Amino acid sequence: MKLNLAAVMKAVSLVSVLVAPKLGVARSEITVIGSGSIQFAFAALGLIRFFSA
Repeated sequence: MKLNLAAVMKAVSLVSVLVAPKLGVARSEITVIGSGSIQFAFAALGLIRFFSA
C-alpha cells in the first residue's frame, strides 16, 4: 500500500483539532509539528528508495 502525502497531511490536521484542546495548545502548533514530521519521513523514504534503485 502506497501512502499519499496529501491524505496523511489531512489526517494530521484533523487529529490536531481533537488533540489541541486536550493539550491546551493552538491547533496550528500540533499541525506544524505533525506535518513537519510527516514531510521529513516522506523525504527520508524517498531518499532510501532513490539509493536502493
